[in-house]
Amino acid sequence: MEQAPPHPRVVTALRGYALLAALLSGLLGLAVLAGWLLGVPALKSVLPGLVTMKVNTALGLVLLAAALALLRENTLRRRLAAPLCAVAGLIALVSLAEYALGRSLGLDQLLIRDLDTPVDLAPPGRMSVVTACCMLALAVALLCLEVRTWLAGWPAQYLAFMVWVVSLASVVSYVYGLREYMGVMRSAMALHTALGFILLSTGVLAVRPDRGLMALVTSSSVGGTLARWLLLPALTVPVVVGLLTMLGYRAGFYALPVAAALMVTCNIVLFSALVWACARALHFADVSRRSAEAERVQLRTRSAAEAEQSRTLAFLDAVSSALVGSLEYTTTLQRIAQLAVPTLADGCLVDVLEPRGGLRHVAVAHMDGALEAKARALLEQDADAVQPAGDMAEVLRTGEPLLHAGDPLPPGAPSLVRELGGQCYVVVSLRARGRSLGALTLFSHADRCIANADVGLALELAGRAGFALDNARLYREAQEAVRTREEVLGIVSHDLKNPLGAMRLSAALLAQMAPADEAGARMRKHLATMERSVERMDRLIRDLLDFARLRGGRLALEPHPQDVGRLLNDALTLLEPLAVQKGLQLHIAPTAPGLEVSCDRDRTFQVFSNLVGNAIKFTPEGGRVEVRARGASGWVHFQVRDTGPGIPQSAQPHLFEPYWQAEETAHQGAGLGLYITRGIVEAHGGTLWVESTPGEGATFHFTLPRADAVDLDELQTLDPRTRTLQ
Repeated sequence: MEQAPPHPRVVTALRGYALLAALLSGLLGLAVLAGWLLGVPALKSVLPGLVTMKVNTALGLVLLAAALALLRENTLRRRLAAPLCAVAGLIALVSLAEYALGRSLGLDQLLIRDLDTPVDLAPPGRMSVVTACCMLALAVALLCLEVRTWLAGWPAQYLAFMVWVVSLASVVSYVYGLREYMGVMRSAMALHTALGFILLSTGVLAVRPDRGLMALVTSSSVGGTLARWLLLPALTVPVVVGLLTMLGYRAGFYALPVAAALMVTCNIVLFSALVWACARALHFADVSRRSAEAERVQLRTRSAAEAEQSRTLAFLDAVSSALVGSLEYTTTLQRIAQLAVPTLADGCLVDVLEPRGGLRHVAVAHMDGALEAKARALLEQDADAVQPAGDMAEVLRTGEPLLHAGDPLPPGAPSLVRELGGQCYVVVSLRARGRSLGALTLFSHADRCIANADVGLALELAGRAGFALDNARLYREAQEAVRTREEVLGIVSHDLKNPLGAMRLSAALLAQMAPADEAGARMRKHLATMERSVERMDRLIRDLLDFARLRGGRLALEPHPQDVGRLLNDALTLLEPLAVQKGLQLHIAPTAPGLEVSCDRDRTFQVFSNLVGNAIKFTPEGGRVEVRARGASGWVHFQVRDTGPGIPQSAQPHLFEPYWQAEETAHQGAGLGLYITRGIVEAHGGTLWVESTPGEGATFHFTLPRADAVDLDELQTLDPRTRTLQ
């Protein structure tokens, strides 16, 4: 039977008492030896007329006290205690032999001669029989302190307890003044001898307080607490009550029968009060224990709830992380099936509603690989959509989960669950934005049942899975729309560019064939208008194609090192006629020799065409358009500055948005030029921005990587406005 552990403070206190008992009994023995050496009667017999403590007894007390002090610690000093105990036991054994043989063996007067007239029947210098027996028992107890027997347990404690009982009886006889109490012994035990034996016997019990008889006293259980409360009153109250009653009887206050009745009544009252006090203390201790137990149960319940909540949050976090990892429709379906296995169930089945209302099995997962392979084979055999039936139809109709945890399976159970041997299952609806997308079925076998708590997790999983499934569906539809748009743009590009080319060629031929008279001049004017319209339509088609490529992330670049000065001259040569026609100055600032930029030449021409073309378009006659290029740390910084009216602050945040046009520039284009320009610059790794103050013109800045730049990714970390070179 498992026992309660000892109380640490009680064990420490008792071990300290064992040392104190050894010191006091040793000092007592030394004091008696000094009394015999110095002839002090009070040290030998305490009071005149009482039995004296013999020299051999005092010596035995000193030896046993020293042995007890040495045995207190589990060290090598314990070996010194055995000879001391042996000498004390030998003294007691020789004294008993002298009584048995009826003659002296020379031990009684060996150390100091006892010339006092004895007050008892013992020979001079010889300890009494009871004293010798007690000393021998204590010596044996100390010698076998670490011995444990199968039948009696720890014999040292039983020997010490018997010595304590005999010594206590002797002390009580002295307290009550009953010399007849000891008449059964050959001679009486001295009062201080009895006190010394009480100290030594209790010291033996206290030196190892966590074993044997003392284990209950030092226990941390309720029994140990009760024993410590009752032990001291049980030892002192009867003695005190008996002494007071005896003193009253001897003083003549009452007769002997009254004294006996009074002592019994006082003992009953006092012990009843003691029992009530103990019961009251135990009652409150039990109430506190029950309260602590209730708090512990509540704490355990709360901890379990928090652990379950943490598990739920961790599961849902993993679900969210897994579902946002892909927008592919098929991948999302399979991930939904795999997320619940094996956390919530042994297997999972995902069914989706087709646009025409049919239900189709699309994904399955199982913790058993063989059963999962079987389920996939069944899905391939039954790939067609069917009308929902049974539990599945009920869940899709109501949107409420349906749990079945009994055996056998109901008739409306999903067929795949039945095929795979499932014993319990739950069906929850996959919903998003108020519409049903399908159903999620979790099932397990007989050794694992789906609990009601798992239904809440299944609903959370279904909610997140529904939105992920709907996002994947929308993404798929968007991808299909993009492909359709690309196909349409390809057709438009091919089918419109050919007629536009024919119109441009025809207009040029007609202009050459026009006569030189006034009618021919009007004809050439109309043909020029036609050529500009064709050019504008061709540019619009190119912008739409570039816009589609940018949106689809498929804008192709072929960067090569280009000399910046030559690049600017070539690009602006094509635009110079427009500036001359409008009466503007088109100026290129000198560039540093050898400065090269890494770029796609044609696409960079497109950037300059858009930016410089816009500057020419919005700068009034007589104005100036200036293009500058300077080298920076890893970049080439380009500027296109004009002296036009500037750009309002309210319009600047929207300049690079597709299809956006200011009110004053409406119907002058499709609104895609600056958006495409920014896309081309950013595709090179650069940045495009604008600075403008109304009435002072506008400056467009953009950066492109230098040809000698080592790490483009490192350049990307720079603030674009720090890429300039002042």
